[in-house]
Amino acid sequence: MFGEDRFEINIISIDIPLPSVIDNAYEYLPDKIEADLVLDFTKHPDLSHDLAVMCRKLNIPVIASGKKTKVEGVITPPT
Repeated sequence: MFGEDRFEINIISIDIPLPSVIDNAYEYLPDKIEADLVLDFTKHPDLSHDLAVMCRKLNIPVIASGKKTKVEGVITPPT
């Protein structure tokens, strides 16, 4: 395995059906994030946006590949 014990990966999965519009994404997101980098693979745009806002406030960089988020500082490379 690459990297051996040089870093830790934590995966947060949301394995329930989600409504088409989420008014309060913080019901689904973790209470706190302690990370050097967040990779956003969420499929719901409301969750992606609120995750990006949360990380921006915490000064944590976010890579959201293929997303169209407008949150400043989020890196959105094409897929």
